[in-house]
Amino acid sequence: MDYIPRWFPFHHALCSEHTTTAHIFLNRGAPMQMAYESDNHEEFGHGPTFLHCAAARGMEDIMRRALEIDPSLMAKKTRDSPLTYASECWDSEGVIRLLVEGGADLEEADKSNTHLPSLPPENFSTAWHLLRAGARVEMNSSEKSHLMPFFRRAIQEEFVPQSVYIKAMPPKEVQDRMQLAFLRALLEEGGQVVNPPRKAGWFDEHGTPLLWVLESWCGEKDRARNSVKADIVDMLLKAGTDPNVENPLGNTPLLLAVAYFYDERSPKLSLEKVHARRVISALVFHGARFEMSNCWGTTPLSLVTRYSNRDHGHAPNLYEYYVRVRGPNRYRLTIAD
Repeated sequence: MDYIPRWFPFHHALCSEHTTTAHIFLNRGAPMQMAYESDNHEEFGHGPTFLHCAAARGMEDIMRRALEIDPSLMAKKTRDSPLTYASECWDSEGVIRLLVEGGADLEEADKSNTHLPSLPPENFSTAWHLLRAGARVEMNSSEKSHLMPFFRRAIQEEFVPQSVYIKAMPPKEVQDRMQLAFLRALLEEGGQVVNPPRKAGWFDEHGTPLLWVLESWCGEKDRARNSVKADIVDMLLKAGTDPNVENPLGNTPLLLAVAYFYDERSPKLSLEKVHARRVISALVFHGARFEMSNCWGTTPLSLVTRYSNRDHGHAPNLYEYYVRVRGPNRYRLTIAD
C-alpha cells in the first residue's frame, strides 16, 4: 500500500488558507479526505483529518459548513483530537466552541493527559478558551503537585508560537491581557493553589508561583514583558500568596525585586523602574519583611540602606515607604554588612 501523502485540491486550498476556493470545492462535493489520513490504523493511526487541518488555522466558517454537509466528521476516530490542533491558531474561541458543540471530548486522553495540560499552549487564548469550555487542569495523576508545573509554565513562559501555521499574533498588550485572564481563571476556576504544601522534595525544588514570577522577572531578556509580570505579582498577592516565602538560597520575593531594581550591572529604563516600584510597593503593602536574610546574610533593607547614600534617588523613598506602611518597630531589623 502506498502511504505517500497526496495533496488533493481541497486539501491544498484548505492548508493554504484559500477560504473562498475551499468553500467552492466543499459546495461542489469535493471529498473531505485529507492527504495525511491513513488507512493503516495500527501503524499510523487516523489523522489529521479535515477538522484537524481547519482547526489549526481557525477556519470556523468552513468547519461549520462541512459539519452541516457531513455530521459524521466528528465521529471519525483519530490519533489526536482536533482540540489539540486548535492551539496553532491564536483566536480559537469559535473553533473550540464548534468542536465542543459537535461532540468533541474535553476529557479525552491525549498523550496520557487531558487536553489543557498536554498541549503546549502556543498562546494563552487557546488555553483560556479550553478552560472556559470545561477542560480540566488536572493531569492523570493523583499527585496534586502535578497541578503546579502547568501553572508555572503559564506564569514564566511567553508561549511563543512554534507552529508554521500560527496566525499573526495580536499586539503585546492583548497577549498580556489574555495571559492575566488565563492565570486568573486558573486560580478562580481551575483550583490552582498559590501556596503549595511544604512537602519533601516538591517545595524545596520548585518554590511557589510568586517566586517563579520574581525569578523569571529578574532574569527577563525581553524588558517589555515586565509590565505583565508586575500585574501577575499583584494578582497573586491579592489571592493570598505568602509574600515572605524563601527559595533554597533564602531569597524572598522582596529581596529579588530590590536586588533587581538596584542592580547597577543592568541599568533600568524609566518604565522598568515604574514596574519595579509597583512590585516592591505591593510586596511591602501585603506584609513582605525587609529584614529577612538569605544564606549570605543579605536583606532587602540592607540593600536599600546600602544604596541610599549613592546616586539612587528612589532608595530613601523606598525606605520611608517601608517605615510608613510597616512601622519602624514592627520587626527587629538586621542589616548585613
